[in-house]
Amino acid sequence: MTMESGAGIAPDDRNPAASRYMSMDQGANGLPPSMPGFDLETGLTRLRGNSRLYRKLLLDFARDFRQGPDDIHSALKAGDLKQVHALVHNIKGLAGNLSATDLQRAAAVLDSSVKKALSAGEQRPGELDEHLSALKKSLDDALAACRNLARPDKENSDGDAIRPQTSLPADLARRTALRIHEAADMGDLNELKSAAGELRRESEGYSEISEKILRLAENFDFDGIIKLAGELVPGTRTKS
Repeated sequence: MTMESGAGIAPDDRNPAASRYMSMDQGANGLPPSMPGFDLETGLTRLRGNSRLYRKLLLDFARDFRQGPDDIHSALKAGDLKQVHALVHNIKGLAGNLSATDLQRAAAVLDSSVKKALSAGEQRPGELDEHLSALKKSLDDALAACRNLARPDKENSDGDAIRPQTSLPADLARRTALRIHEAADMGDLNELKSAAGELRRESEGYSEISEKILRLAENFDFDGIIKLAGELVPGTRTKS
């Protein structure tokens, strides 16, 4: 369930820890000093300075919400205000969790307008469409900012499949696939590096896979890691 947009640490609650998080080497951890429409300082404080996880959440957002405005528009066109409310409320909560301040404000305005419509409250002609347009612009801007986090060589690294001669024994492949999949889900760079190191120590014959794990980890390409896990053992999933 998505957390409410008000959850977490509000700007007035900032403390020296926030500045300490912002002083970390963000370039090495995949975050820029600032992003349009985002309060990275508050976002990092909420995640206790885990910039790797923050970057993963931002990239997941860019991937998963590309259809957000179209879904809302379709529901609105169909007259399904309950679905519109659910979609907007979800975006509002997620924007709050990611400290996407501009998007959160736009979603809150549309959310309020939809609630008014659900309760048969009086509205200006075209009010919902106006607020939806504002949300779409804020969402498009937020998605563009998140997509800019992706490294230029990401597509190349994604497409670098494992050659058959470097495949792992079945049991080792299963253990490695599950381990790196779970580490990627958590944004745990140290665990990914540890898994790569153990593979190399197991056998120099596994060095190609080990190096690929390291390369993807160093690029913060967690989607690439998950794809690699699927190449090792198709259908690999994390434990529930």
